[in-house]
Amino acid sequence: MRRLEWLKSFETGVDEIDEDHRNLFALATKIGEKVWTRDSDFTVMLTEFINAAQRHFAREEEILREAQFPGLDSHKRYHASLLSKAAELKAICDAEQEPKQADICYSAMIDFLIDDIVRGDSQFKSFLDHVGNDRRKKNCSI
Repeated sequence: MRRLEWLKSFETGVDEIDEDHRNLFALATKIGEKVWTRDSDFTVMLTEFINAAQRHFAREEEILREAQFPGLDSHKRYHASLLSKAAELKAICDAEQEPKQADICYSAMIDFLIDDIVRGDSQFKSFLDHVGNDRRKKNCSI
């Protein structure tokens, strides 16, 4: 099983977004602990993870709207594609009974999270750096 570790480089500098990311990491870690036992918590936690990601995406999109991020529409489409993939993945993971396959599902869930934080959020991180940290903090009152 892959080990999930929070890195300072994942931080966007926006407290709400960074806190969401840390919470998603914590959920993914808990899922990883359940992956081999396949108890009922596993599928409940996958649902919780996807719901938390949806809430995070909504919060992030509102912050980007307030900051007048020019790539917001594209970022929203990116989020929608991630959520679609997550729903497909959850259906596959829910059907899996083999622990080895469940581990593959868990790894894919980690990829989902890392993809959002590293690839997706890097698109706006430099924009927010450019408009200034004061504006980032001021616009993050959601």
